[in-house]
Order: sequence, then C-alpha cells, then structure tokens
Amino acid sequence: MRIGRDKTPENLFVVIKGTVEVHDENEEHIDMYHTNDMFGGIEIIEDQPSEYSYIVTEELICFEIPKASFLNICESNKAFKNYFFSSIVERIDMLKEKKEYASMSDLMIARLDESILHKGCVITPNVPIVKALKRMDEEGASCLLVQNDEGYGIVTDADFRYYILQKEEKSLEMISQIQTYTAISIKNGELLFNILLLMTEHSIKHLPVLDEDNNVVGILELVDLLSFFSNQSYLITVQMERAKNIESVVAAAKRLDVMIGALHAKGVKSRYIAKLVSEINRKMYMKLFEMIIPYEWHDKCTLLLLGSEGRASQILRTDQDNALVFEKGFMPDDAVSVTQRFIEVLDKIGFPRCQGNIMMINPKWCKPIESYKEDIYDWIEEPNYEKFLDMAIFFDSIPVAGKKMLHTELIDYLFQKVEQNNSVLMHFARAIETFESPLGLFSQFVHDKGHKNEIDIKKGALF
Repeated sequence: MRIGRDKTPENLFVVIKGTVEVHDENEEHIDMYHTNDMFGGIEIIEDQPSEYSYIVTEELICFEIPKASFLNICESNKAFKNYFFSSIVERIDMLKEKKEYASMSDLMIARLDESILHKGCVITPNVPIVKALKRMDEEGASCLLVQNDEGYGIVTDADFRYYILQKEEKSLEMISQIQTYTAISIKNGELLFNILLLMTEHSIKHLPVLDEDNNVVGILELVDLLSFFSNQSYLITVQMERAKNIESVVAAAKRLDVMIGALHAKGVKSRYIAKLVSEINRKMYMKLFEMIIPYEWHDKCTLLLLGSEGRASQILRTDQDNALVFEKGFMPDDAVSVTQRFIEVLDKIGFPRCQGNIMMINPKWCKPIESYKEDIYDWIEEPNYEKFLDMAIFFDSIPVAGKKMLHTELIDYLFQKVEQNNSVLMHFARAIETFESPLGLFSQFVHDKGHKNEIDIKKGALF
C-alpha cells in the first residue's frame, strides 16, 4: 500500500498494528508511524494534497475514519481539531532538532546500506589456518568468513587466540576447526536499530551481511554502527561483561539512567528505548546469575524474569519480579541465603522490591519444577482471581540464565493443561475485562474521575 504525494487522503488513518514510513519528494525517509499513531488529519482539515508519501512496510491494521465523519467531529470539538495542529507543530520541532541530533535520528529510521560495510574475506573450510591468517592480513580484514556446504562460519581474533593456545593439544590445522558455526548474519537493508539490538544481545562485534541469495555483501563492524549511535549502550554492556565483582556490575547498571536521559533528550521514542534497556538488563541478570548463584546450580536451575521485565515493557526501573526453577528433585539447603543476596544486589542497583512479593525470596517463586507443575494444575482445575493473576504473571515470564529448558517444559505443560480445559480461557478473558483502562477516542488517556488531570502511571498508562 502506498498513499502518494499530491493526493488528499479520503480517510484519517489510526494505526493498530504495523509500520508506515514517510518519505518526502526526494524519497528521503523522514519519519515512521507505529501503533496508536495517526496520519492524514492535517491534509483533510486543510483540504490540501499531502506533501509526503506514506508507504506500508510491515503488515498494517488500522482504523479508517471517513473524511466527512472526521470533519464533523472537528467542527463540533475545537480541542479535537487543535490536537492535530499541535501535533504537527511538535513534529516540526522534532525535525528541526534532527539536524542537531542527526546521528541518533538516522539510526532510528535508517536502514543498512553498503556504504559502512567492510569487504568480506571469504575462504573455503579446507584452507590451512596459517595460510588463512596471511590472506586475512593481506586484505586488511578483521575477520574471516568460512563458506561451508550449508551456511557461513566466522573466525575472529578470539578464535585465533584459541588456535594459539590449543593447536598442539587438539591438532588444529584447518580453518574449519576453529570457526564459529553457524555465524549470526543479517540481510542487507535491515533497520540499523534492529541490528544494534542483535549485536547487543549476542555480544558480537562482526556481523556478516548477506543479499537475498545468501551471498556475502560485506561485514558490519560494531565500531562503525556505533558511529551512528551516540549513546552508552555498548559501553554499559562491555562493562558488565568484563565485570570481575558485584560492585562493577552495580556501577554499570546505574549508568542506564544516563543513557535513557540522553536518548529521550534526542527524541528517541520510548518503545525503542524500552527494547534497548531490556536487552541490557538481561545482560545484567545473566552476570548476576553467574556471580551469585553457586556454580553447581547453573545446570540445575533457571532464572526467570516476570512482569514488566518479562514483557520487556520497562524503561525506568520497575518492581523486582523474578523467580528460580530447580530441576526435579533438586532443592539446595542454602537457597534462602543465596536468593536473599541476589535480591539485595538488585536493591543496590535501584530496583524496588515487588509489593506483591513476586520474587525468588518467596518460596512460592523458588522451588523445583514439579512444584510449579502442581501450581499450574491448580490454576486450571480450581481457578479464582488470584490464581488467574499468578498464571498471567507466569505466562509473561522469560528465562535469562541457567537451564532454560526447565522453563520450556513448564510453558509446554501450561499449554497442555489449557488445551485439556478450554473453559479456562473464558474465565481468563472475564478477568481481563474487569480491568478498566482509562482510554478514550483514538487511545487517548482519560484522567481518573476523582483526580483531575492525574493518571495512575502503572495501571492506567503502562498496562
């Protein structure tokens, strides 16, 4: 779908799902609309053709409000009409600020092109390691790509260090013996912000870029991507990964506030900030798990994030919502002291404790897998409001460290029990409908009846 320039829209569009990109007359990408965004209103009110082209880039679901109905509402409600003009003023201001914060704005809407890529050095898997290293040096490459029968492998400085230390003990001779296979890659033209999330999540510095036929276009290096992205996300991640003690992790986590402030000041939408913060927080939890949870537990339990952390919907620090699941028959004697220390470290970082006590220091959220299965059975067979709440909390959970298959087993068990008792979905939907969201026309907030111009941020806004 494309709404071209020099054409007056016949409807006001309210996006429910999907993405619409805005291009100017030079086909420059200048903006992007997502869920709850609206477009077409100014052109209809002023009865003039659009100066921009609107292009659907992800499957779109939206309300289409006819021109006549929209204009009738505008005539009967001046505040409603003025809303659209105030919005465009704010948008113009943001476009002016774009010149000052060009690198940040570009990253949010720009797609990868070949201009920032390095030439890919591709070799076959049967090349001797020393010969491959010489070729890498001759071409000035920072990594090697190994073209296997199925997919590519990658060899970086870390793999060469492994070769130097292990070459005699493990008889390492061919480049295929030290490759990381399969290499994580992306397609040319991907959004730069999505690439940043991918590289942050997997802690990688080199990313092969492929075309539609899976041929190598080039190598994207993290340092080049960061030149577009003037913030501290990579520095925070590196500081966490290299931390040797709890104090270093706490110090790195506290830098998130600075990063969030910088991103917000540069006009980055909160949904992007939330995604980035969630990825960094997962790194933090993984590091804390590694440092605090005894090593002998690591393959016998998994750390879960619940609530807003599980949904990845937090920006500033919300309540602690976490749990531990132990494998069948394993319940360590010192679980109380270990989980207490874990929660106290989160206290130091600045995460407030959950008022509902949905934390691993509560035995309800720290027990073997068979006990969780008993809870799930109870949720389904004897439902009530509190049990529905527990089921919703668990459904939002994600595993971040340890033996993640324990979580998969529990989720599978939950779905199995729901399939056996479909009536629980009806009760679950009823529980959802009892929650009244303070939303009016076009998902705009309606303030609390007893508190003029005030909203409960958590229940009314976030939920």
